[in-house]
Amino acid sequence: MATVVVPVDVPALPVMGSRAVVRCDLAGSREALRRAVSAGLGEDDLVYFALWGRAVERQHDAPSDGVADRVLASIRDDGTWASTLAAFALGRIKPADLLAAAPSPSKQAEATFYVALDRRSHGDRAGADAGFKQVAAGAGVDLLEADLARQMLTPRVPLSPPPSVAAIP
Repeated sequence: MATVVVPVDVPALPVMGSRAVVRCDLAGSREALRRAVSAGLGEDDLVYFALWGRAVERQHDAPSDGVADRVLASIRDDGTWASTLAAFALGRIKPADLLAAAPSPSKQAEATFYVALDRRSHGDRAGADAGFKQVAAGAGVDLLEADLARQMLTPRVPLSPPPSVAAIP
């Protein structure tokens, strides 16, 4: 049987992964991480896909498929921001330590976002929303996480139209 190789659209991966975390789409987040690994992205990028995937697994109370854990464990503990995020995700450092380790305003916003995402994945919606609001309101920070924070705070719109709209010919 021939194997079909589907090319990975690397520029589209962050959109795929971030959309999955906002929608809490377990299959989508796992697929985005799998594709990011297959594309050979570096640990500076993979750490974000792993953080998103792990958070979604926790929100679903789903058993881990192991990919996010393997990615996080493979990141060298060398003092880089990626290694600090991985240490947080693996429970090696506490939220306060992650926030204290952020070396710049943009990394502070990222740290706040990932602490909030972790809180949301553990069922602390109020704590998560407070963090998301802080990131979304951050001045001068143009980050994917700021956009994600705004989306996390936006009320969910049903994907299917209500019956009264669906019935319109």
